[in-house]
Amino acid sequence: MQPRKEKGKKVWVCLSCGEVKSADNDSQESLSFAIEHSDPEKGKMLVVKDEEPIRMHPTKEMECPTCKKIVLVEYWELQTRSADESPTRFFKCENGHTWREYD
Repeated sequence: MQPRKEKGKKVWVCLSCGEVKSADNDSQESLSFAIEHSDPEKGKMLVVKDEEPIRMHPTKEMECPTCKKIVLVEYWELQTRSADESPTRFFKCENGHTWREYD
């Protein structure tokens, strides 16, 4: 199960079958749905009851070149060029602006 926001509302989305169930207020019904649709064969189920967004990458505060102010930024690295060259660093600010840096 993966928590998402669709049309401003929290929902649970089953990654196996794609079924969607409301997660507003994390009612017993929606949590039962989450447990029912989890697949123990594929790993543990993650139940998130937080209003904070799920971050897939590390974060730090730095200046966004588009916002022109210090904001929270997610960052990650990818090897976009040949293996003997340094990886490319990608950044995405909390306002959705993305940029990259090369060495």
